[in-house]
Amino acid sequence: MAASLSSLQNRRQPVEDLSASRDAERRGKVDPFLIAPGYKSPNFTPRSPTGKSVVIHSTRSGHRDNPDELQGTMQWFMKPDNVSAHLIIGKDGTIVRMVNDNNQAWHARDWNSLSWGIELCQGVADEPFTDAQYASLRVAIRHYHDNFGVPIVHATRDFIDGFIGHEEIPPGKRDGKTDPGPMFDWSRALDMDAAGEDNLSIQVDGRALVIVHNDVEILRIGDTLGQFPGRLAKLFGDTYFWLRKAEDGGAYWTTEEGD
Repeated sequence: MAASLSSLQNRRQPVEDLSASRDAERRGKVDPFLIAPGYKSPNFTPRSPTGKSVVIHSTRSGHRDNPDELQGTMQWFMKPDNVSAHLIIGKDGTIVRMVNDNNQAWHARDWNSLSWGIELCQGVADEPFTDAQYASLRVAIRHYHDNFGVPIVHATRDFIDGFIGHEEIPPGKRDGKTDPGPMFDWSRALDMDAAGEDNLSIQVDGRALVIVHNDVEILRIGDTLGQFPGRLAKLFGDTYFWLRKAEDGGAYWTTEEGD
């Protein structure tokens, strides 16, 4: 799981840095993962990570097949002066945003400034990760590759850019971390060719964008970008969705470019 409470730095209440969002606005694209609604953790430093690494964690509540693993992790990350991660991925593939990507989550001690953090729900060390988790993780991996230049490789000591386990980074080794552990299949996680078999679909549902895996909703992006009508969101591949202003002053998503 994320770094221990004693490892936290900068415990003042942070003021969120929205510069990355503004840069996206100027480019005419808004990345939904960057500002997707979620359970906003107060535990972050208002600066962007400076490296090109993503640390993979697992939650490890100690309870096998825990139905409350996702909710419990979200609540844990919401406690002030605690730990956090950028994303949590539940056993059913649900993706929850806890810290925006233009801020440093408190997940890896001195690697907070270098990396983004993803938590995979796993109650105990020998509990398998699910097909839905791998599918959602590949969506997140593509996101960090496309938007932040993180190489789609398993990082090593000699090549720290890429995706790496909590147990493999220096602070994780010092703390005796063992996640994500031997149950995590790196080849499967990083196999972008398998993404075509993930049964993922993107749908417009009312005024929201929804990503679905095997009929299970894993990410819902509402009309929170209503202040930016006409901007487009690229989720992955060549799929674009436009946000339009509605007559009632709100906003809605559409696949039609329009004017």
